[in-house]
Amino acid sequence: GRVRGEIEALREQLRVKEEEEERLSAGIQALDQEVSSVRSQYGAKLERLEERERAVLKEQGECEARAASIEEAEAALRERREAHTQEELAGRRVLEECAKTAS
Repeated sequence: GRVRGEIEALREQLRVKEEEEERLSAGIQALDQEVSSVRSQYGAKLERLEERERAVLKEQGECEARAASIEEAEAALRERREAHTQEELAGRRVLEECAKTAS
């Protein structure tokens, strides 16, 4: 009787553990499904955000290239203005010299 009682007690413990394992397994499966759902829901959003980020970075690069081009053009314009101003000053000096020698 005593051995039979111990065997029955062990079988009951085993049954309880198996039920607990089933509950835990079902819980894990539910969590896995929830994780998959969240990944699919936010995965698309994340992909769109990354796509926007790439577009913004591309546009930023284009803007920086245009800004550099504008800076180069402004520098060239300043050089031409300076050269023109120097030519104008030289021309005035020549006219002043001509006016002095003519008088």
